[in-house]
Amino acid sequence: MKAKSKKPKNNYLSDAIEKFFRGENIENKNRKAMGCAITRFSDSKLKEVTYTEQIAPILEQKCVSCHQVGGIAPWAMTDYNMVKGWSAMIKNVIQTKRMPPWQADPNYGHFSNDISLTTAEIQDVLSWIDADMPRGNGDDILTTIGTESSQWKLGKPDYEIDLKPEKISANGIIDYRYQAFEIPIDSTIYLKGVEILADRSEILHHVLATIQYPKDYVLPLDRKRGPWIDGIMAAWAPGTAPEVFPEGTGRIIPKGSKIHFQLHYTTNGKEVEDRSKIGLHFWKSAPEKEYITIGPSDFDLVVLPNDANHFSTITEKIYEDIRIYSFFPHMHYRGKSMKYILERPNGERETLISVPNYNFNWQRQYWLQNPIDVKKGSKLIVEARFDNSLQNRFNPSAQDTVRFGEQTKDEMMIGFFSYHKQ
Repeated sequence: MKAKSKKPKNNYLSDAIEKFFRGENIENKNRKAMGCAITRFSDSKLKEVTYTEQIAPILEQKCVSCHQVGGIAPWAMTDYNMVKGWSAMIKNVIQTKRMPPWQADPNYGHFSNDISLTTAEIQDVLSWIDADMPRGNGDDILTTIGTESSQWKLGKPDYEIDLKPEKISANGIIDYRYQAFEIPIDSTIYLKGVEILADRSEILHHVLATIQYPKDYVLPLDRKRGPWIDGIMAAWAPGTAPEVFPEGTGRIIPKGSKIHFQLHYTTNGKEVEDRSKIGLHFWKSAPEKEYITIGPSDFDLVVLPNDANHFSTITEKIYEDIRIYSFFPHMHYRGKSMKYILERPNGERETLISVPNYNFNWQRQYWLQNPIDVKKGSKLIVEARFDNSLQNRFNPSAQDTVRFGEQTKDEMMIGFFSYHKQ
């Protein structure tokens, strides 16, 4: 490593010390040192990193899902010139670990949708920027992969629901909106995938979809936590992706059901109208297993004012053999960290996933690379911490006592996970 400036231009500290011992007045008793930018040595023996060969494939795999036309990111990675123009920002957000937005600790679990950058990928991107961003030979794949976010990523749905327009005011707290749709299909539906297209992602906090079953139908879950906690059919929040259920599994929508939607909006100073959509993809025949999502929750959560490390835990007892496929930690602005711990019947414990730096702005489902078989008699322990202090820059008010509630000024502690019975 080397500094761009070989010699310092000023020696504030040594000058002040010399004046002190000479009994002279020190004009600048405090001085903030600016320092010099640190860059890498240029070594012709190192491989040349180019945009076309190394950088564009990294961006396509880890970044373009958000950085696309109409996407949730503030700019689209459409071609080499666009990426080059944003290179200073790219370098900054990678070095500060703000991007890509992946919060799972790499020491626990392996996930198929991991968008974090490896050490080698980070080195390639930073080296490329420091080398003045050579383009390289060949086509620019970012111009050819079709990044328009309005397209259905799972392909044309078997059935599409256009949600009714929701007019959102410029300011204030918006109560949850609810809509219900009856699917005009005269048979039971077996879902293999669901995709929600958020029309106004800048103000849409989340969309939840659940099934309203016919009165005489035996429910897949005998629980009383409510349809928005257990048995969710589909969900969308910033950072989530379309969901394709594991092979041989699916959601079952019996004939005569309705799909009930919960929509949560936050204002941003502009009056807008949201016209979101949902696309349903069907199995042609009944899958072997019914895919289920539940959410262990701390409904008694109370976080006192200025508490920077409030601890909360909830235990989900496993009453039958199951196979777990994914986790979806959920908290609000004071959420600090969440961890899922499996306690097996013999008492052995294993951390399945740890999210040590939870970020409310990125609601993410973590898909296990290899599903986990959990035996009857096990326990799934969810632990969370909350920061209700002034040190939390996202905190709406450190002076408030916070309880479990629906609005973002309230808090939640929900450890969603998805599974099927063995």
